Amino acid sequence: MKDLPNLTMKGKFDHFIQEGITVLKPNHDEVAKLHDAGQIPSEFGSRIWHSSYLLIHYLSKLDLSSEQNIVELGCGWGLPAAYIQKRFGAKVLATDVDSQVKYYQQLITRVNSVVVPFFQRSFSQLALDDLSDIDLLVGADVCYSPTNAKRLAELFYHYMKEVNGEIILVDSGRRPFFHLVDEMKQTFSLSLNEVKIDLPTRASGYILHLGKH
Repeated sequence: MKDLPNLTMKGKFDHFIQEGITVLKPNHDEVAKLHDAGQIPSEFGSRIWHSSYLLIHYLSKLDLSSEQNIVELGCGWGLPAAYIQKRFGAKVLATDVDSQVKYYQQLITRVNSVVVPFFQRSFSQLALDDLSDIDLLVGADVCYSPTNAKRLAELFYHYMKEVNGEIILVDSGRRPFFHLVDEMKQTFSLSLNEVKIDLPTRASGYILHLGKH
């Protein structure tokens, strides 16, 4: 009998499956090899945060197109970016200020047989870039400080004014995130909804969705 896929973070397994994407746990041999090689993230990229699973759950309900160009902000291990590429075939770019997360992000892409380029970029740097060909920005747990909220606001204003695309941001419910929401709703059409999941772990948070949807 074929083994059933492991769908939960719990237990001794070194990986699990969420919405068809393979997720590696910290006890996976390939993850341990990166640590042993000294490739250790410094900007909160040492693990996959629960909001990434919330984001994937939310994205699974959307009808994204393979023709879209999508950027994941503060990607860390880049799980949502890998999911988008695998599920929808869209063109995805993973970005993060921490160059060390690239090794984990590329490991996730290899395990899932997808191609997602990594681009080292801060929110402030992205706000200066030409984003005219980007249809959607996504991010999970990236608004964790007042400084980040300010930089995200600058990026979002730049992007929405220049492109009028879409932004999907997921957060566990931090105060800077809600401050960002309050600022954005003064200018842009948006929705804010609570989301909960039971698998691969019990988690809850909030989805900010700006733009056409």
